[in-house]
Amino acid sequence: MRIIFFGTPAYSVGFLHSLISAGMKPITVVSQPDRPIGREKVIVATPTKELALANHIPVLQPEDVNDPTFISALKQLTPDLIIVVSFGQIISQDVINIPKYGCINVHPSLLPALRGATPLQSAILQGLSETGITIMLMDEKMDHGPLLAQKHIPISMDETYISLTEKTIDQGRSLLVDTIQDFVDGKITPQTQDHEKATFTKMLKKETGKVTGEKSITEVRRMLRALYPWPGLWCEYNGKRIKIHSIGEDTITDPPHPPGTLFTLPDYPHSLWYQLSNGSIELVTVQPEGKNNMSGEEFARGYLRPESQF
Repeated sequence: MRIIFFGTPAYSVGFLHSLISAGMKPITVVSQPDRPIGREKVIVATPTKELALANHIPVLQPEDVNDPTFISALKQLTPDLIIVVSFGQIISQDVINIPKYGCINVHPSLLPALRGATPLQSAILQGLSETGITIMLMDEKMDHGPLLAQKHIPISMDETYISLTEKTIDQGRSLLVDTIQDFVDGKITPQTQDHEKATFTKMLKKETGKVTGEKSITEVRRMLRALYPWPGLWCEYNGKRIKIHSIGEDTITDPPHPPGTLFTLPDYPHSLWYQLSNGSIELVTVQPEGKNNMSGEEFARGYLRPESQF
């Protein structure tokens, strides 16, 4: 088959590698344009582009995948199938209509649940016991097309965004390869999603990681596991942000402070605590705005106002 692969970040790399290993090497890879990274603004190739070039696959990097000129170039490649894995642009029906077998998308949830850009983080934030990986045919709506295959993936009690990402890649790679072959061979009948059961995820913002006194202990622990590396957890003290890098296992269920208070206690003289709606959590490692990482004890000694210490 003449396959074109659309993908950009590291998440896409494992799937592209599996296609190559299975003898389904794409004729072309389409990736987002290279962007400047870091303080030095060094232009860095996307991870998917790097793998493609290492395997002598031509790479296209349109600013707008739906531009008529780019669509014309895609048509000239006469693809049988387009595979989309975490590409990063909305793909129009004009592109979907190009390949003989349509466009197949890999989505890390059990559609129609958790449509949208943050299904892995949302699964952890919602406290779900399982999620999955879905292979689907694309249509003009986001994560809306007919289902080709799904695989359930359990979510452990200590699951993080990074570990759950690795699970979906590991489980999804072979599922994609098997599904492509069976679909092209006519062994799979696409199944329409039950759109009435659809749920939708929200884009992550910096504010998503903000810890306030209204949050519960369970919510904050889920946030810590779901929101690393971005946007991460943070709270405010004296009008400045404090990044929260790690939290202790112990909790205080009946502390004498209003929600949102940072404090220490005589029974815990070498620790820093934050009061939530149903108890307090220990902030083990923090990072004051513009400073390096430090222990909660170091923060309490150097930053906590005397009247906040009890």
